[in-house]
Amino acid sequence: AGPGGTYMYSRIDSTELFLNFLAPGKPSAGQPAPLIIFISEAPHEASEWLMGLSEAGYSVASVACREIPSWQDAGSKFSAEEFSDAVSTLTEDVCAATRYLAHNAEALGVDPKAFVLAGASTGAVTALQTEWDLCNGGRASSLLPSGFRFAGIISFAGALSNGSTRYSKAPAPTMLLHGTADRVIGFNQSRIGKMKLPGSATLAQEYASKGYCYWILRFEGLGHEVSESMKENLPEVLRFLQCNVSGGGRRVVDATVIL
Repeated sequence: AGPGGTYMYSRIDSTELFLNFLAPGKPSAGQPAPLIIFISEAPHEASEWLMGLSEAGYSVASVACREIPSWQDAGSKFSAEEFSDAVSTLTEDVCAATRYLAHNAEALGVDPKAFVLAGASTGAVTALQTEWDLCNGGRASSLLPSGFRFAGIISFAGALSNGSTRYSKAPAPTMLLHGTADRVIGFNQSRIGKMKLPGSATLAQEYASKGYCYWILRFEGLGHEVSESMKENLPEVLRFLQCNVSGGGRRVVDATVIL
């Protein structure tokens, strides 16, 4: 692999999985800039956001996984167990892409100790669940290089898919952006069958009680459109990255945004 372009990161049976890699738009001084690994149901919706990150000096990789079920489908067609299994499949794909990027870090000019996992909607669920799995010694820990940890997590309207908020190890600094009136992925929690799935507000409460590093932006009165607000929130995302990833800080922000 070399800088810039489309790369096949995995082949599962007859399915080939690809990622698009974009190098920083400006050179970084000293250490390579962090790499933002983005998962989305519709990557084109995040193209301007990813370009903005690149122009700010970050490497970005947009990862195409096996088909991501929409949350609406999860509620109407899936049992809780089936949806959890689907997210586990996506977690496997994310880990395969991360492993590929770490293996090719030198050729791509990225720092494998500064990978940030990001997603929107079901992609955000996958990002949060992958980090939870890694912190709790789940399958992700066996699929990634020994000792690997993400440097940060960014979730646009996400939740955890297995119903648990307990972490055996402290999660990476996490940025949560969520509308308080989200009826697709609930701000406090969602329900699939009998399973309650903790949303951003519940996660923030847990992180605060345990002293974990997190930012939460609570968009008052907004719904699931926050999952498509990547471009509008680029400045805040850059502040989070500069403070808690690039800068190695542990600043906590809990803010209500009224538009």
